[in-house]
Amino acid sequence: MNDVFVEQQKKLSLSISDDLSSLMHMNIHFQEVACADRDYKTFESAVPSFAFVGILEQKNPKARIIVAIDPEMIYKMSNLVLGGVGDVELKVIPNFTFSEEFIGKLLIERFIHFYEDQKISMNLLRIEHNLRVVHSFYEDEPIRMMRMSCLIEGSQVGVFTVCYPMD
Repeated sequence: MNDVFVEQQKKLSLSISDDLSSLMHMNIHFQEVACADRDYKTFESAVPSFAFVGILEQKNPKARIIVAIDPEMIYKMSNLVLGGVGDVELKVIPNFTFSEEFIGKLLIERFIHFYEDQKISMNLLRIEHNLRVVHSFYEDEPIRMMRMSCLIEGSQVGVFTVCYPMD
């Protein structure tokens, strides 16, 4: 594992924490950054069957990056932003409301913004809610995986998981 990559991911966690805390006026903290070289199958198994999944394309060098966000994180952020107390009811059929889609896209936008500040251009190709319909890597293809826990007002609410191609 490359030390530069790990440090970059730690800076990413601080950047997203700071941006979101300021934008949403609440204490959001991404921590416990863990990076590892794995195969894509390991990444797939780490992501819930229903998640907010952004498929991104880095422009130069051209590469696909997948960002997967636990739905509980989005549900809670959306509830708090709209004046709730953060309680999220159990959804019989997993889905995202308009406001939850907005929050998920905001998280992806903050991820892209961090890399654009580093002069790495990327764009969002599409959003999915099931990682199993995304085919950017072969199952046995080596990838670089990053996971970080999200705490909102001190309570852990989910994991932000990213799949990068190997350098």
